[in-house]
Amino acid sequence: MIYWPLPLLMAVCSLFASEPLPEQLIRGIASEDFTDREAAQAQLLEWSLKNPKSAVSALLGLSDNDEDPEVRKRCLLVLRELADADYLSDGQGYIGILMQEEMLEPGEENKAPMGIRVLDVMPGTPAEEADLRAGDIIIALDGEGWKGIGAVSVFGETIAAKKPLEKIKLTVSRGGADPLDIALKLGKRPIADLRGAGGDLRQLAELAKERHFKEWLRKQRAK
Repeated sequence: MIYWPLPLLMAVCSLFASEPLPEQLIRGIASEDFTDREAAQAQLLEWSLKNPKSAVSALLGLSDNDEDPEVRKRCLLVLRELADADYLSDGQGYIGILMQEEMLEPGEENKAPMGIRVLDVMPGTPAEEADLRAGDIIIALDGEGWKGIGAVSVFGETIAAKKPLEKIKLTVSRGGADPLDIALKLGKRPIADLRGAGGDLRQLAELAKERHFKEWLRKQRAK
C-alpha cells in the first residue's frame, strides 16, 4: 500500500472538495494526548455532518492512505457515524417492545377504551432509552387513544408509518398512578416484519447498520 504524506494528501483531497477538511482537526486526531484526539474526532464529526460531500472523499483518502494508524482508525470511525446518519435518514420507525392490547374499562369489545400493555422492553432500543417499562400500559399516542379490538395493530402500523428519529409522545399508566407522558425518539425498524424475529432486536439493528455501512462505503468508493 502507498502511504501519502499528510500535506500532499490534504492538497489532493481539497481539489475534489468544495470546502477543504480542516487540517488542524487531522493534526488533533493524530495528537499524542488521548483527550485531544477524542475532542478532535468529535469536532471532525461535527464538521463532517455539516459538510458531508466535502468530508467523505477526504476521510476515505485518509482512512485508506494515511501513514498514522490512529488517523486511519479515527477517520473510519467518523465515516461510520456518517453512514449511521444516512441509515437513519429513511425507513420505518420502531420503539422496541413486546405488547398486547388490554381493555381499560368494562364494556362492549368494539367500543371499550383499549390500552397497550408493555410485556417486555428490548435492550438498546428507543423504548429502553425513554424508560418505558414492562407492565406499563400505553393509553395514547400523541394524544390519541384507541377503542375496540385491534389497538395493537393500529399502534404498530402508526409507528411503522413514521420515520426514524421522529419524536412521539406516549401517555402511559404505570402502577395505578396518574398517567405520565413519555417523550420518545423513534429508531429504525431493522427488518420489515418483527413478528417472530426473537427477542434480540439490538443485535438485529446492529447487523442491519453493519450491512448498511459496508454498502454505503462501497457506493462512496465507487463515486
